[in-house]
Amino acid sequence: MADDVFAIILSRDNYTGQTIDLYRVVGLRERKSILANKAFLPGTNSLEGRQFAFTEQEVINYAMTDASKVAVVKAVIPKDILDKLDFSDNIDSKIFTNGVITVQPEENELFNGSVIRMEIKEWIGDWI
Repeated sequence: MADDVFAIILSRDNYTGQTIDLYRVVGLRERKSILANKAFLPGTNSLEGRQFAFTEQEVINYAMTDASKVAVVKAVIPKDILDKLDFSDNIDSKIFTNGVITVQPEENELFNGSVIRMEIKEWIGDWI
């Protein structure tokens, strides 16, 4: 993956507790929103939740099934926030073998406020 471009979008270095990394693959519209807002926001008139995987490889595998995806975003959050979010091991379970965390629209403020670090990797070339 020599074509990837890496950038730190947000960094709050004052947290000292246990953290967990979550990954999301995004298209152009969401990428633009993340860069502008430094947050994961649902689209206009959207009631959909935002889904995150536990590994970068799982979201890359998903991106290989959807040509509209252009970047992987990594969100580092406090581990204890996971208990407040929805977990499922039934969503695309052949791709997301570790399960999926869904941030529902009503959980956006909690999630975005808890993000300690946000990084983005963009691919100019192919995912593989």
